[in-house]
Amino acid sequence: MTQSRNINFIGQSNLFVTISAVMVLASWVLIAQGGLKLGIDFAGGTEALVSFPSSVKVTDQKLKTVAESIGLESPEIVNYTFQGDDSRKGFFIRSVTQKGLIAEKGDRLKSTLTAESGLALVKWDDAANTFTVNGNLSTQLSQGLEGKLNTDKEDAKSAQKAADALKTAGVTVKEGTFSSTAANKELVINAIGEANIKLWDTSDESGERIRVQFFNRLDKGVLTRAAQKAEIVGASVSAENETRSPVFAISADDSVRLKTALINTFKPEIKDSALLAKVEVPRFEKVGATAGQQLRNKGILAVIYALIFILLYIALRFDPRYSPGAIVALIHDVSITLGLFCLTGREFNLPIIAALLAIVGYSLNDTIVVYDRIRENQDEAAPGSTIRGIINASINDCLSRTILTSVTTFLAVLAIQVFGGGIIENFAFAMLVGVIAGTYSSIYIASPLVLAMDNYFERRAEREAAIDEVLAQ
Repeated sequence: MTQSRNINFIGQSNLFVTISAVMVLASWVLIAQGGLKLGIDFAGGTEALVSFPSSVKVTDQKLKTVAESIGLESPEIVNYTFQGDDSRKGFFIRSVTQKGLIAEKGDRLKSTLTAESGLALVKWDDAANTFTVNGNLSTQLSQGLEGKLNTDKEDAKSAQKAADALKTAGVTVKEGTFSSTAANKELVINAIGEANIKLWDTSDESGERIRVQFFNRLDKGVLTRAAQKAEIVGASVSAENETRSPVFAISADDSVRLKTALINTFKPEIKDSALLAKVEVPRFEKVGATAGQQLRNKGILAVIYALIFILLYIALRFDPRYSPGAIVALIHDVSITLGLFCLTGREFNLPIIAALLAIVGYSLNDTIVVYDRIRENQDEAAPGSTIRGIINASINDCLSRTILTSVTTFLAVLAIQVFGGGIIENFAFAMLVGVIAGTYSSIYIASPLVLAMDNYFERRAEREAAIDEVLAQ
């Protein structure tokens, strides 16, 4: 057991363990009070990065107005710098809540779709003041108006609904046509169109997808025209199946909507079309509230599972008395990191979960080096050596290696923090805190707990021996 220094780390451990306990407790209090600022990964919401040529004057208020125009509620604007590119400037637009396609355009889309569906099924003749209806629908309408329609059939339900509406409007149906007046023209079209809508599903969790199905088959063009008339920018229509009457899904590309709104807003100020073309949305992320909750739960489980497997590994690799110290040290490191995120108001998102797992790995590696040296020194210890002295000597033996590794890692992460830019800044901050906390906990948390566990096992062995002695008498 070679040693060139003799710093009494174990003698100072009570003070540092107390300080750590207070800091961990304070961190838990901050977390319990909702101090973590959850990013859109966990809280749900929208985050967009928009870029402009550097010469364009952009104000936060104008960006907020644009964001609100596409349904982003109470948007937050944050400046962003493109590293190594002075020709453009960027802004993050963040919003926890957003009016999706359903809330913002759902009613208008249904209205335009009703009209377009009706126009696809009937044709108006101005000269004769009559509508011409496709053969199948005409027969069903005639039977419906005459009370002969067999409504047990699924495809007759739309005709019955339309027939009832047309009766109310006083429309007469005869031989594939039905007479009306120009005043009733829109009423008839809407009655036929509304009756033809078999499915109108707005239950999509994200609020960005509407599902539609018709009784009488219509092509995608009807839905595309309806979306255009409803002023849904970036709308897309897709068929979910290939049945006689397929279910169509209508959705909107929010990044396209945002870019279009930006260009329309800044067009009066940016006369140069080449500059206007450089207004871009290079990044657009959106997470639903339920999806965010699932990601949050999975992230928490990832950390918990990591701690459980580490507990098992330490118990098998060394001795059960080593495991509690390693786990408490890791909980300490994670808690301190989360507490500082609460204090500084930094955003907690999915990359930070990755940082926490990296911190767990780094701290554990440092702890295992110390533990390994403790075990070696125990095997080589001279008679009469105490576990306190062995642990203290082991920490001193590893001190040079610990300092070199920690300083090297700290400087590398510090470079990322300073020069890495906004996207990975919080990740680097978490790693900086983790490197410091991990080094500290290996010395002042994990190692003293080995001593505490050893004392506990010794006392328990003494009690068991005393009990056995009493029973033997």
